[in-house]
Amino acid sequence: MIYNAEDVIFDQLSSTEFERLCYELLFRLGYRQLTWRQGGADNGRDIEGIWTVETPLSVEDCRWFFECKHYTAGVPPEQLTSKIAWADAEQPACLVILISSYLTNNARNWLDQIRVQKRYRILVIEGPELKRLIIRFPALIEQHFATNRYEKLLLDARRHHNEYRIALSYDLLYALSKHLSPSKLTINDLGFLFIGLYGQYKHFEDRNDYYGNFHPKVMTPFYDRLRELATKTAIEVFVQYRGNYDYLDGSGFWDDMESWTPGMEGESEAAYEYSRLHLNYRGPSTTWAIGHYLFFRIPTGEAFEIFCIEDSEFSTSARYYPKVNTSTVDELCIEATDEFRALLKKYALVFRRPPNE
Repeated sequence: MIYNAEDVIFDQLSSTEFERLCYELLFRLGYRQLTWRQGGADNGRDIEGIWTVETPLSVEDCRWFFECKHYTAGVPPEQLTSKIAWADAEQPACLVILISSYLTNNARNWLDQIRVQKRYRILVIEGPELKRLIIRFPALIEQHFATNRYEKLLLDARRHHNEYRIALSYDLLYALSKHLSPSKLTINDLGFLFIGLYGQYKHFEDRNDYYGNFHPKVMTPFYDRLRELATKTAIEVFVQYRGNYDYLDGSGFWDDMESWTPGMEGESEAAYEYSRLHLNYRGPSTTWAIGHYLFFRIPTGEAFEIFCIEDSEFSTSARYYPKVNTSTVDELCIEATDEFRALLKKYALVFRRPPNE
């Protein structure tokens, strides 16, 4: 998911939750040996940590103090005096004041006056700057601020697939297509959703005899976002797997042509091809991976080619085709013999149909 500063709403958090957020932010920023001093007796700092400074001649561990102020209004100087006094006694390398709102003018002027007297640095991170730091780490927003039920459903679905290989249901895909904001989706989110649909396309078609609610246009709300994020050139990441992947299973026009024999009549009506691949199968087992290849055409005559690697991020690359014809067959990144490509050009209707058919 993609987030901006408006998604960080500090008012949703309690003071303790704000401190926890700051602690997790500092961890992601690279501070070590973090100690969160919870409770009222914080001895002048909420969080203490180590930042290592390396030079060509030395490595020095510097102690940093962090004070977290969860305020909706301005923070006055009297809320900072005890923290400064403790820093004077302990002499850290730096005292950082993390504020959900802003300093009052009096507090700002007071800090400007005393900075020059201190041997340690005093940094103030106010609300807008703190938000800019937080949105560098989408997981923090998902953990602390995600309030949209359907965003949570997508995040949970991705996590459950990554941990337990639980597939998306059609009903969930339908709900997500109706309620998610496409502009917040990353290319990896889109890859997960489109593979979730086309990887089970045959199953969804078969279940239609009972449920009667399946329609491939369920993903239409996401076409514009995919068009925006996809490239118009070949999927470069696939090159490293050429000659080193094995077909596991799939469905679509490619599979239809695999079963074609001379003398057969009929053409493939499928407007897509999905293939699950065993990547790096010639190498040691430690390098093996599962890949997903997808090509599909939409009613406008445009098409998309997607390649995903089943890692923790569901790493996805995509290509956009403004139009499709038989020459498109030669541009597909998945490998085939000249004879097989000739079959696709002749019998796979997806490359020959005019738009809106």
